[in-house]
Amino acid sequence: MLVLPNDGYIQQWKDIIDNVDKEVVPMEFVKCITYFDHIAKEEQFINVATMREYGINEEEIQDLIFEEILKNNDATTMDFSFDIDHIAKAVEKETTKILKNM
Repeated sequence: MLVLPNDGYIQQWKDIIDNVDKEVVPMEFVKCITYFDHIAKEEQFINVATMREYGINEEEIQDLIFEEILKNNDATTMDFSFDIDHIAKAVEKETTKILKNM
């Protein structure tokens, strides 16, 4: 049974995710990336969710992002926005599988 998210549910997941050390993040959970482009001298925004909507697969998205960031090798800070709803559903689905097999 999948629980439909409400505001409290989403906030709880945001709190959980904010408290997790995120050194490696699967691209499927990233909604967008923001970084400072030292060449253009401005903040850049990569909307990963829109790429998915256009049908670009996860591997191609990752390649495009790495290409963009390597092109701007002075990008020192990147901020990731996560798709909280997708993370919650993925964790809930895996948890349900594990609990069924106990």
